[in-house]
Amino acid sequence: MLDVVCRMAMDVIKPMDREFSDIPQAILRDSRYMPHFKHCIGAIDGVHVQASIPPQDQVPYIGRKGMPTQNVMAVCYLGPYKDERYHLSDFRRGSQPTGYKEVFNHVHSSLWSVVERTFGVWKKIRKILRDMPNYSFNMQVKIVICYNDTS
Repeated sequence: MLDVVCRMAMDVIKPMDREFSDIPQAILRDSRYMPHFKHCIGAIDGVHVQASIPPQDQVPYIGRKGMPTQNVMAVCYLGPYKDERYHLSDFRRGSQPTGYKEVFNHVHSSLWSVVERTFGVWKKIRKILRDMPNYSFNMQVKIVICYNDTS
């Protein structure tokens, strides 16, 4: 069944607008995000999901918390400008954003926090992603794809 859902995911997980000509309504209707994101195609973000790997094979999979994980990549929004203030806390401690790059980064940071919370909720409601069973790693990868596809 996992193989079937994974093959189906190749048809389902793709942009609905292949020309990227439509502006998402959430951006179009929100003055904080419009016009900053009207031409955005996307960027990649990731989340680590626990992996069950035999002890002798764990080293390449050890994440920053010291346990084996697989990195799940997701397409989100355009990245921020480098070398400019970005995090909301940076703006709380200092002055309001100045210049178009800082204004964009400020808005981007608030939007990006939604993406991060979504990853947290996804892992919280999908218990299998927190405590991955001791299946083969190939099977674990398919489980992640299927649980992402059926959310």
